Amino acid sequence: MTRILLIFAVAAWTLAAVGKEPDSSGNTGKPAKSSGAAKAADPAAPPAGAEKQPDGVWISKDGSGKRWIHKRTPFGWARYPEKEAEAALAAEASPDPTRAVADLGDKVRFEKPGPFGTFRWERHKSEFNAAEKAAWERMQAAKQK
Repeated sequence: MTRILLIFAVAAWTLAAVGKEPDSSGNTGKPAKSSGAAKAADPAAPPAGAEKQPDGVWISKDGSGKRWIHKRTPFGWARYPEKEAEAALAAEASPDPTRAVADLGDKVRFEKPGPFGTFRWERHKSEFNAAEKAAWERMQAAKQK
């Protein structure tokens, strides 16, 4: 058993040593390392003339004058037209969908659409946050009309 292990060890050592000896051209038999310049550039990466913005995005213009937003993500660079960015910001700035449903005396029942259906809760009138206060004022204005 030990003879077999010894034979395999010597064979492995011999094969390893053969790969390290240089041939007549000085090559060690190992593949050449590729440089970073050999990799293809990411097409979504910002070009050289792009303007860096304070929020970590880059803005560039293409040949036709169209503005592009370049953003670094965990998966690489993302590039999208500026109009899509404006639409995303407008969606974030949309009014809060909280609405007052019923006046229960010292409490008010609120509703808000959620990803799993309508979310309902009750709050004392003295404990309203900004969204609840705005919804309560909208309900009062609708009643007066």
